[in-house]
Amino acid sequence: MGLLASFFPFGPGYGGEVSVAAGDFAGTGRAQVAVGIAGGAAPHVLVFSVPGQSVVGSFYAYAPEFRGGLRLGSLTRDGRTELLTASNTAVVADVRRFVAKALLADDAA
Repeated sequence: MGLLASFFPFGPGYGGEVSVAAGDFAGTGRAQVAVGIAGGAAPHVLVFSVPGQSVVGSFYAYAPEFRGGLRLGSLTRDGRTELLTASNTAVVADVRRFVAKALLADDAA
């Protein structure tokens, strides 16, 4: 299998770890890719269109001052894909479920 795409979701200067999830978050029949910072920075999640890598969603999964990092996942049920986040700390795990379509721009296709 060949490489399909490569990009820097948080810019070429960001050298930290990221977490990735994919799914039809917009409900368009086409996949989007969600990328979150795994630690050491604000819990920012960006959602990109595929192909093209344009940002179609951007939000903080936890309070912006939280620096514990996060992990992403997706779950499809009842025909809709939800975005899951889990705080990346050993102290307290905070798992959240987002109706991803509500977080995306209207042109997320």
